[in-house]
Amino acid sequence: MNKTAFISTLAAGTLALGLGFVIVTNTSQPKAVAADAIDPAMTQALSPRLQQSQATTDALPKFLQAGTQELPGIQASSVRQLGETEDAQFWLGINENGETCLINLLSGPDQLASMTCQTAAVVWKQGLALQVDTKAGSVRAYFLPTGYATEIDGYVKVGDQLLVGHPSQASKTITVAPAGKSRAMRSADGVSFGSAPLELPWMPAPQYGNGN
Repeated sequence: MNKTAFISTLAAGTLALGLGFVIVTNTSQPKAVAADAIDPAMTQALSPRLQQSQATTDALPKFLQAGTQELPGIQASSVRQLGETEDAQFWLGINENGETCLINLLSGPDQLASMTCQTAAVVWKQGLALQVDTKAGSVRAYFLPTGYATEIDGYVKVGDQLLVGHPSQASKTITVAPAGKSRAMRSADGVSFGSAPLELPWMPAPQYGNGN
């Protein structure tokens, strides 16, 4: 099994990984986030899955939990499976800084994994976005917080909160409105969230993936 490649948004951007490119977005977060700046209630509200007990099917593969391929900082007990396609598996988890992370593992012998992490406050504004581009193809994924309509032209709904597509060109920023009459929630500091439209980030066209 080849060494897994990964990147978190603490060093966000486009990174050549040998096998391909991983595009991670949502770069408005500070380089370091103090633990007391994280609102656990705001984080838990992102998904019903985070409020449920972890099932055996939720756990990351063991080679992503320990050893040279370990995904840095992820709390193993926080991970919840979002769904899978023929090309990839997806999980949601929380890292040691209290940030929420979208994790992707491509199918095939190369076992290419990638990850993007953000504070809950950022996710409630922009969702989580991740694109993986390899010679075999490209996968673009968006995680949407609870209460938002998971429908975007050209993307397939995977589970309840994940949209996955095979990008063939650069996309513009996508605006997603709350589903139905979503009521605003408030953080411990009184910050309102969950009722404004999401602005899912722009991501560039694949560098060399075939997009199919």
